[in-house]
Amino acid sequence: MTRPILRKNFVVGISMVDTKRRLKLSALETILMECASFHSGEMGLGIESTDRQNITWVLSKMRFEIEKLPEVWDEILVETWPLVPNGKIAFDRDFLVFDKAGKIVVKATSRWCLIDIDKRRPVAREAVEYFPPKYDERQLFEPMFFELRTPSAGAEQREHTIAYSDLDFNGHVTNTKYFDIVLDMLEKNVVENMNIGAVEIHFVSEALPQNGFFVDFEKQENNWIFEGKTQNGKRIFLMNILEK
Repeated sequence: MTRPILRKNFVVGISMVDTKRRLKLSALETILMECASFHSGEMGLGIESTDRQNITWVLSKMRFEIEKLPEVWDEILVETWPLVPNGKIAFDRDFLVFDKAGKIVVKATSRWCLIDIDKRRPVAREAVEYFPPKYDERQLFEPMFFELRTPSAGAEQREHTIAYSDLDFNGHVTNTKYFDIVLDMLEKNVVENMNIGAVEIHFVSEALPQNGFFVDFEKQENNWIFEGKTQNGKRIFLMNILEK
């Protein structure tokens, strides 16, 4: 039966935390993506259905507002629901993460599209064998996303060589890996001392295994800014991490 809101419990395991025993950003997004995928499957647009139609889900934007990152062995509850459709290709979805006491520790929103696997182009909603769910009327953020800051001309730059472990079943760098990639650009003590209040990432183009990419990064006031680019300067992603 289709549920307008999915609720799923998790325990934060050892492999999901950093050196300070806090939930990694990559693990947080993995949890939210799994909830989104499970709920989409309930609604008739899971992997089996998309494979049959030669389409696949692609995440285009993600935003977190973080009150407190859960720590190792914390029990958390995730709620997720799709928003009322807006536009021809976007599928928007919000999330709440609660601690054991029922307090909201993370709010998140996301934007997805379905792409044709062969053409690598978005597919209009009307062209999909879509099973409409019951939508929840809540929308956590207005506006949902921001115009992100970009690095200046004097930003530091490092190259990332794409490894097999970076890839997902769509054959490109999976979106969760970008959080690990950018934080690996920084010194250990810098990452450990971050007090993260918000994160937003926009995925612009695919990073494929035959292509490495460069990351430009710098801190502007309380905002860490990361931009991934191909060798010819085409943007792959843009991420802002805001400290409290």
